[in-house]
Amino acid sequence: MSEYDYSADAAAWVNLLVPGHFDEAAKLISDACTYNYKDQILRGSSVIEAFVESHAKATKELDSIEYLPGVPKEFLADGALISVADKIRLNGKTHIYRDQLRVRMQSNGSKWRVVELQHLPIAEERTQLQEFLKAAGPKRT
Repeated sequence: MSEYDYSADAAAWVNLLVPGHFDEAAKLISDACTYNYKDQILRGSSVIEAFVESHAKATKELDSIEYLPGVPKEFLADGALISVADKIRLNGKTHIYRDQLRVRMQSNGSKWRVVELQHLPIAEERTQLQEFLKAAGPKRT
């Protein structure tokens, strides 16, 4: 029996982690889903709440943020590593910030659920983001 390729499903779920689709994403996570986030382990619906809060913070601090589609980078036996990117604008300047999410999934027949989400920051991307934010300065109203 061959392994199921979760990469398309994982990318589709990651692409729901945007305003207007948070409720859809929440329906596809296990109640026991875990997410290591800012030195905390979030579970279940708290996983989605972290993305809602992160978006609210970004919209206060930036002129705009556009979430570009997640793309499968690596197939894993129980999920996928998804490359994500955010196009941010601040004070007339634009930057694309890249990141990675490891999504573990479990299937129960024809249904799958996200059981673990892991944020895997890319060190040089984090540095470039900080340099961009410093150069752009605080948000002007």
